[in-house]
Amino acid sequence: MAKIFRTHPLDLHEIRSRIASSLDLEDLASCARVSQSWNDSFMPSLYKSVDLSEHVPSIESVKRNKHHVRHLTIQGSAPEEFFHLQGLDRMTTVSFEGTLNFRSGYWNRLGSYK
Repeated sequence: MAKIFRTHPLDLHEIRSRIASSLDLEDLASCARVSQSWNDSFMPSLYKSVDLSEHVPSIESVKRNKHHVRHLTIQGSAPEEFFHLQGLDRMTTVSFEGTLNFRSGYWNRLGSYK
């Protein structure tokens, strides 16, 4: 007789991904810390839309998860190193809020995002 294995619904990546779409950032971050499997399910939603400012997220965190970023908002208070991000291959939109200090060559660096 064949054994039947039962899988808990929250052990399925597809179920966790659907749940992620209805959570706020704080809850997404909490879920991503549960285990590596949960991290794999919740990180894409956590980094899908990134709002860069001087406080959160860290540049290291954005660099590690840049493959998840689809929408990027840069606030005027964002540190200079955020303007040097490259490899955001899946990004579809960029928006700026506030007053930005444009330095020469900035628009050339922006073109490297695509």
